[in-house]
Amino acid sequence: MTLRSPRCVSPAFAWWLAVLGLGGCAGTAADSDAAAAVCGGTPCVVPDSEDALLDALDGLDDPMAAVLRANTSPDATFAGGFEALLDALGDEVGCDADTARSFVVLSNDELRPKTMVNLCVDDPVQASRFFMGFEPSASEDDVDPQTFRVAAWDDTAARYRRYQFVAAGADLAVSVEPEFCAGCHGGVTRREPWAPIMNEMTEPWAQWNAEPGFASFRFDGFAEHAGGETLEAVAAVAARDSASNFEPVIRAAVSRVSTAGVDTRDQSADLDAALDLLRPVFCDETVNFVSEIHDSGDLNLQAVLDPGLVAAYNGIEGGGSFSWQTDLNLRVEAPTPGAPQLALLAVRGHTVVAAEAALRSRGVLTPMQILRVRALDWTHPFASDLRCDLFNAAQTRAQAGEGVANPATYPDNASLVAALYDDAMQVAGVPLVAATPGALVALADADDTQALAQLQAGQLAPLEADLVTLGEDIAAHLDGLSTSSGRTQLLAERDRRGCIAAATYPTIAPLLTDLPACA
Repeated sequence: MTLRSPRCVSPAFAWWLAVLGLGGCAGTAADSDAAAAVCGGTPCVVPDSEDALLDALDGLDDPMAAVLRANTSPDATFAGGFEALLDALGDEVGCDADTARSFVVLSNDELRPKTMVNLCVDDPVQASRFFMGFEPSASEDDVDPQTFRVAAWDDTAARYRRYQFVAAGADLAVSVEPEFCAGCHGGVTRREPWAPIMNEMTEPWAQWNAEPGFASFRFDGFAEHAGGETLEAVAAVAARDSASNFEPVIRAAVSRVSTAGVDTRDQSADLDAALDLLRPVFCDETVNFVSEIHDSGDLNLQAVLDPGLVAAYNGIEGGGSFSWQTDLNLRVEAPTPGAPQLALLAVRGHTVVAAEAALRSRGVLTPMQILRVRALDWTHPFASDLRCDLFNAAQTRAQAGEGVANPATYPDNASLVAALYDDAMQVAGVPLVAATPGALVALADADDTQALAQLQAGQLAPLEADLVTLGEDIAAHLDGLSTSSGRTQLLAERDRRGCIAAATYPTIAPLLTDLPACA
């Protein structure tokens, strides 16, 4: 087995790879320091013989592995380009060429378009079995026909496998499961398994092509970059489609990963596995973005209220009846002419919300347990240090052999998760439990120094709220955001979150051209 040197991905292009959930393929030691930093400094191992490729594919049970086993040549190359590879994948998954669709997004590389390709798009579950993504050409304003990536679902291992394709003359060579990709897109903690990421999961898809049916307001310059030969060839093979049809495919992919994760709950207790299951309840490992629909003032509710909080609240009896429980839209005052839009507000990542929902639906944690976490700093649905610090402290204690008793004494991961949760929900040894039955400890804003001091001192009585009171407080907060001052607050919050996203999730955060300088 030898090393070939595929083109390394530029830092500017890294965000697009995060949409697919794949990292760039590293070059050799002769490449630049910047390239090594993006690629993790690990060369791609590209098999140079059929036996070496088959060894690399040993034990893999995904459509891409099956295609490579059936079509490899003696020098471990695949004959033809992406079109031939797509045809072979279609045959493998039972979807013909008529079902091929491409989805275009603007990257943070000068907002140049990139493209994703899928088959069977009318059946999101089937379509989520694999993804193909193309990066830009290094020499022209186009995508590269021979340097692209595929992620394919392994039914046996219940995880996505990653493949980096590179040019081998007129054919393709492939790196199987490149090591540097394994941790690049598992969230902030860089853990396995990762899920494909679509950074805008809801209308209006500001930086995705959403036509026909919707004009993405940051897509005006697409035509300037849409004429590349390969970009047009991809569109000819896989007709361009709307982001509204790609969203269900990504949701199906995330469901695969979250279901596989929560299925480990019945396995023998393992501290790392249990921490991985619990972390999404407290910490935002990934990020998504939402925008108002053009300048209408119509904004998805998740911009201001965590969907996990809503789902948990709705799962508990006696919470009252509020419009925010069922209405997923928030109406804010429309901007005055020339005023900025509420564009690309960072919100809690869909992969995290889905992982939390899986714990709730499988009974690992109750709705009240989840709501107790989400009620802390609830006006900050994204990137709350208060919530995440609770988990980090419990993790530190557990890894040091403190806090939770010996993990080996627990029968399975589910029971260990419950114990870790109880240990996390405390401040200075005081459990964050309301004295009044049916109530919980609620802190609207962790920037409220008086309320935070009470919490940290264990003075919880002033912070207690029953479900109806919490619901009323949420409703009043949302009403306040519908005013002109509410728009001002949301613009400031958008900038604050944008700075956090750019610093914490540099490969996922889109280019925010109007973001003020971050501290």
